[in-house]
Amino acid sequence: MRFSRKIKLAIILLVSAGLNTSVIAENKILVSLLDIHQVKNIAYVSFNQRIDLTPELFGALEKGIPLQFNVNFQIIEHNKFWLDQIVLMKKGTYQIKYKNLIQQYEAININGDKKYFSEIKDGINFIENVKEWNVGIAVEPIGNLVMSLKVKLDKSSLPKPIQLNIGDDIWKLQSDSIVNIIETGN
Repeated sequence: MRFSRKIKLAIILLVSAGLNTSVIAENKILVSLLDIHQVKNIAYVSFNQRIDLTPELFGALEKGIPLQFNVNFQIIEHNKFWLDQIVLMKKGTYQIKYKNLIQQYEAININGDKKYFSEIKDGINFIENVKEWNVGIAVEPIGNLVMSLKVKLDKSSLPKPIQLNIGDDIWKLQSDSIVNIIETGN
């Protein structure tokens, strides 16, 4: 009798652990369609992303906790016989927060454009599609170039009690590093 209770308890724990990993798996940023182009020696990057917020993050946003995201972009020149060199590096931020007095969501995209939305989905759609982000002066490539992009929730912008909760996976919202090879004429 006791043995069967232990087995049932073990099965319940395994099932609940599987459910917890499925919650963590949807707490992700998916980046796609990374593109770079040049206009008058200025490099512009465009990309799309899908930010999957858990119900806990939606609730935190509605309670007034701002969600700020950091974007790290690099262009690296790959050298066959020497160390790789970072040709261009740019960091940017965008955020969404709830303004309780006006009962609207304020979304600031990576270019600094600010808009207000009454629905959270509209605010997230505004910050998800990045178009024409100025990443700096384009340089003439000598060898093979690789561009890399990563998006991550800025934990330092969260309130201090949430920053102290290190073991909570709800706040570990980030994308995988997206790497694309830039074709050069050389």
